[in-house]
Amino acid sequence: MKNLTKFTLCLSKIMECLCWLAGGLAGLAAVLFVVARDWLEDTLLFSMSLPEGAAGGLALVLTNGYPCVASIAFSALCGAVMAGLGAMIFRNIYLILKTAQGESKFSKGKTPFQKDITRMLREVGIFLISITAVELFFSTGLRFLIGVDNVELSVEMDSVILGLMVICLSQFFDYGTQLQQDADGLL
Repeated sequence: MKNLTKFTLCLSKIMECLCWLAGGLAGLAAVLFVVARDWLEDTLLFSMSLPEGAAGGLALVLTNGYPCVASIAFSALCGAVMAGLGAMIFRNIYLILKTAQGESKFSKGKTPFQKDITRMLREVGIFLISITAVELFFSTGLRFLIGVDNVELSVEMDSVILGLMVICLSQFFDYGTQLQQDADGLL
């Protein structure tokens, strides 16, 4: 069990760092596409004629076959937000395990039944549900604000279902925390 916990701690910290890095790069790309839009349209992107549908679901291609810089910037911004949410999920997973081991500043002993663990579990559920909300917001923005017509307004329900399950799990941990406090008060 200790090896699995160590592996999960290590993997969650690595994934958190990678998500922050990806979010920073995507945010930088979004800023670059906004600041240097004219240069990119004039020099770089007009040499990249792509067939319809070659963008792989991101709707980065206009009907004339050239990439739309506004849609690239919008997609990069979406990637930055999504990577930030992923980083927060992995951060909370790391902190939950550290707190349960009694090794974080939130810790109140070596028990999984603590208020901060319940809060962090609830936050993971909220972040998971937020992923779907962000996807819907950005795909709607691409479709209506920028005018890209080949964006599907579909919602993946996987993260919503998983988020709701984690929120339910946090309620069970909240109940366990109350039982732990009652048992500690009797002793």
